Amino acid sequence: MHFYRGDYLTLTRDNGTTIRVYFPKLDTDDDVILYCGADGSTYWDRGLCALAQAPPTPTPTLIYLSFQPMGASRPPAFPVIDADDRFGTVWPDWGWR
Repeated sequence: MHFYRGDYLTLTRDNGTTIRVYFPKLDTDDDVILYCGADGSTYWDRGLCALAQAPPTPTPTLIYLSFQPMGASRPPAFPVIDADDRFGTVWPDWGWR
């Protein structure tokens, strides 16, 4: 049995829903027993305490918003500074560019 960390199988339950079951790195010809959690995690033990492999964590999406009233003709009375500054300087332009 040969699996790379994060390999998965898609299983279909009796009710028609599917689940991805994730495997740890396995490189053996010996029998291996893994137990599956409801989220597709695999465990080394029946009590689901010794995690073998969890599903991958999604990468969070960073959303930048600029709040400004419709028709505003001038910037706010206080400077708003985007520490990351990936979208340009916020002050004094009143909003992200």
